[in-house]
Amino acid sequence: MARAPRPPKRSPTPTGGSFPSNSTDSLPLTSPTSPAPTTQKPLYLCSPFVEAALVKGNFKTIVMQPKYADIMEWVAVNIFDFYQNLNQFYGVLAECCTQHSCPAMAAGPALNYTWVNQDRKSVQLPAPTYIDYVMTWVQNLLDDDSVFPTKAGA
Repeated sequence: MARAPRPPKRSPTPTGGSFPSNSTDSLPLTSPTSPAPTTQKPLYLCSPFVEAALVKGNFKTIVMQPKYADIMEWVAVNIFDFYQNLNQFYGVLAECCTQHSCPAMAAGPALNYTWVNQDRKSVQLPAPTYIDYVMTWVQNLLDDDSVFPTKAGA
């Protein structure tokens, strides 16, 4: 029993003549005398951008350890990638969260995070200072060869 041939692969973003001519997602043409258009979807929410941004597949298979990768190396690489992504994310938030706007590192009104200093005392810090201390601590762990070896076979 022969298998039916697969259709040709399509690009996630239409090009040239593949844009639909009567799509409801396309931007309406306005003339200078017409009133301002009523609520339109932002471009990033319109087709083809939405389809290109969606993850197709199972998250379990996307994050699965590769077949021939060492488990410790795979975990280390993913921790490093997660740290890099978190660092970039915080870089965006740093403009909004200052010593004055975020005087404490908190998760709601009932939970405050504290930093344990060298004297083993809990210290309440402003959120930017607390995050800087945590990120520095994690960076030091990532740079420590006894925790994350960089030499093969170490």
